[in-house]
Amino acid sequence: MGMRAPELPERSHRRPDAPPPTRAEPPERLWTHPETAEFLGLPPSTLHQLNHKGVGPRSFKVGKHRRYDPADVMAWLDSRASEPRGAA
Repeated sequence: MGMRAPELPERSHRRPDAPPPTRAEPPERLWTHPETAEFLGLPPSTLHQLNHKGVGPRSFKVGKHRRYDPADVMAWLDSRASEPRGAA
């Protein structure tokens, strides 16, 4: 009898309190890492660091490349919005 390797939990780049993503249909196209960084106005290295820390937008590893669903990027950006002054 061989020993089975223990199952490892999946790593997630989503915040633990973020709602699970829902999608009725797949995106038209996934964004590349440089495209996503440009859209967010960040250097690609900053986006890489956000991913490494697990606080960036949800992303997918496709081979050795990272891809982003535009809807996930927009949801992440929306979750980072500050409250308007005077609202509470």
